[in-house]
Amino acid sequence: MIFYITDNPEIKKIIKSNIELTFQIYDWRVNLSKEKIDIEEVNFQISKKIKKKIIREKILKNKTIIAIVAPSNYKLIYDLLDIEKEFNKKIKIYSWDSYIQKRRTMLKVDRKEIKNLFNEYIQRGYLTSLLYNKLTFFNFQRIEQFISIIAINIINQINKDNKEEEIDINNLKTTTLINILLNEMKPINKIIDILIYNQRKFNIKDPFLGEIIFLNKSSKLYKKIEKLNGTKIRKTNISESIILLNKILPLTDILKTLRYLEDNFFIKTNLTNKQLNSIKEVSIEDIKYYYDYVDKDIWDKIYQSKTFSFNNMFPPIEVEELNYECPLCGSTEYNSSPMHFFCSDTNCKLYIPRIISPGGVKKSISDNDFLKLINHGETLIKNKVGGYNKYFLIKKDNKFKIIPKINKEIKENI
Repeated sequence: MIFYITDNPEIKKIIKSNIELTFQIYDWRVNLSKEKIDIEEVNFQISKKIKKKIIREKILKNKTIIAIVAPSNYKLIYDLLDIEKEFNKKIKIYSWDSYIQKRRTMLKVDRKEIKNLFNEYIQRGYLTSLLYNKLTFFNFQRIEQFISIIAINIINQINKDNKEEEIDINNLKTTTLINILLNEMKPINKIIDILIYNQRKFNIKDPFLGEIIFLNKSSKLYKKIEKLNGTKIRKTNISESIILLNKILPLTDILKTLRYLEDNFFIKTNLTNKQLNSIKEVSIEDIKYYYDYVDKDIWDKIYQSKTFSFNNMFPPIEVEELNYECPLCGSTEYNSSPMHFFCSDTNCKLYIPRIISPGGVKKSISDNDFLKLINHGETLIKNKVGGYNKYFLIKKDNKFKIIPKINKEIKENI
């Protein structure tokens, strides 16, 4: 029997049986050593945990495995290559658009490139772990989110005169399409939704590789660009921010990070000036201080590093660590059990259940996430398919609850 793996909900609707939807198979974690060791040594371990046990069971049970994935999803492709090696199974890998064609051709996977992209992702994960307590101050999950905020503010300060570019439907860059949609007064998170929607519906090939290649000339998106073909459009600070970030990060990580940042109110699209504004304003002095975080030369050295001693290449992020202050009585200490968080003051009535179900799987909220909820009123919790679910801390009738945000379905909205 054939077992299918995909990261496209539309593919799952087509195949229906014996198929699992996932954006990553493994949860890869960088676990720092608690021992103080020489800075030139590797002071961490990488661990992996399968997100959905049923995937492991079906890999072992089925003889033929077919994966239908977005070519830009290097993390899932790396997981598939890792499975081939671990389980001694041959996996047939197709892109979304090639699989629905009558004459299917397998995706040409550049194993060296995928490995390099994944290793760079792990290096950023290591840096995230080193700086996690600092990033938590901003309610960030990854170093990429901090880097993006810095890059956005750099471009806003130095880029005052945007040049024009010509629209060529046969040679259309993803950043050009972003500029077109920005000029139609669409915010960046909605633009990225449009890219995802049209890719999932097989209207375009993978836009997160940097180019827009149309597959469906009857789609709304194609007809829109066809009318504009040959005209000129002014570049925006947003596309320039993406180009700056693309010197150190894969485009797929940049766009999905920007979408996350705007969805969660860290940034807001300024539709008048066609730029992204960070909600927390950053001064010119701060930008200069943190400039090294978006310096291509430094990141080139980091990606080539074999010793993982590169944390000293960056200035320290100067913020306070998150502390607990009871929202009811003001106490600065709390206690916890496997099921609840509660105030250390025995007279205080703060009593918060800590069991949640992101992606339908019950898990206990960590102390760090609890502190984020206390300080920010919200946090993101990893779910079983590789994404995050947002949770809020709300107060009703003098009682506190942790509730999930309901995610909306991605629509075209052109």
